[in-house]
Amino acid sequence: MNFKYYVLPFLFSAVLITSFFIFKKTADQFDLSRKFRTPKDIELSLLNNRKAKERAEEFENTTEESEKEDHPEIFAQYEHDIRTRDGEKNPAYPPNYRIKELLKARHLTSTKELKYNTIKGSAYNWIERGPGNVSGRTRGVIVDPDDPSANTWFVGSVGGGVWKTTNAGNSWINLTPELPNLATSTIAMAPSNHNIIYVGTGEGFFNVDQIDGSGIWKSTDKGNTWIQLTSTTNPDKFKNIMRIVVNAKDENIVLAASGRGFNGGASSSKIFRTTDGGTTWDDVFDSGGNNVEQLVSDPANSDIYYATVNSVGVYKSIDGGKTWQKTSEGIGKVKRLELAVSPIDHNRLYVSAEAGKKGSMFYFSKDGGEHWKSIEP
Repeated sequence: MNFKYYVLPFLFSAVLITSFFIFKKTADQFDLSRKFRTPKDIELSLLNNRKAKERAEEFENTTEESEKEDHPEIFAQYEHDIRTRDGEKNPAYPPNYRIKELLKARHLTSTKELKYNTIKGSAYNWIERGPGNVSGRTRGVIVDPDDPSANTWFVGSVGGGVWKTTNAGNSWINLTPELPNLATSTIAMAPSNHNIIYVGTGEGFFNVDQIDGSGIWKSTDKGNTWIQLTSTTNPDKFKNIMRIVVNAKDENIVLAASGRGFNGGASSSKIFRTTDGGTTWDDVFDSGGNNVEQLVSDPANSDIYYATVNSVGVYKSIDGGKTWQKTSEGIGKVKRLELAVSPIDHNRLYVSAEAGKKGSMFYFSKDGGEHWKSIEP
């Protein structure tokens, strides 16, 4: 038999085997799924700085014990990395840089000067084509008390600023078209002066698509113009404003709750208090690592306030928000809490709570929060 019939198959097999190992080695260099065999390996390789690791651990502690499928902590690390220069550990953008650059570009000195006519150059006419049945998250709503028909509303959208309707939502007017894309998380009107409206920006609910805020904004003409409170441009304190409550008798006394949020920022969650309309603020409560997620006032007593703290419970103030005491007897192990005061009997309080694997829990109190009982379905 001819010798080539033995050699050629052997050579062909050798070429195939060699090609396979060359291809495998090349693929391993570029395929993360081979280099890092599990999602945990990928996570550990990306979380290469201390703050990122702390955020990941914090997220682990605030989620269910079940495995997270999409690994949002890796997404957060990616967002962190694309904003960080080579050789630096964290983004170097200065506090409030977006607002400062906007004012510089418009040759303005104050956010109150941001009006429709500040745009330079030719205006373009736009026709909205839809879709008109898709909305984003809306965390703040005011029904104008000066409209007897109750058709005038002020609404804060998480990704689009403040909007107003005068026909119960059939059409809307953007009240903040000249401002950056504000993550409006809460909006509050002064009961004693309806021209005064405060807006808090930034989300602190640990959602992975969180939009960072730019402090607290104030309007003194019922939403026509807005000014950023310069005292709230510090991201270590006012990056994510959870709730705002204005004193019923004094428009200058305001309580604001700040949260930590998924993207970091503040070292702890706090309640701030101002008596001069936002010029200065005092830290009146520090909840540590658990977010203060709601502030509610007693409609009949301007000195009584309630706050809810995620995974901790309910706190109460009887001196206008200066000091706080925990009042959660009867509330079990829960996470996020939302609280309401009865408009008829102000000693009756109601709490809807997230209870993890149990689903939701509902509690009520008949004595202003001293004792709580659960209501079973």
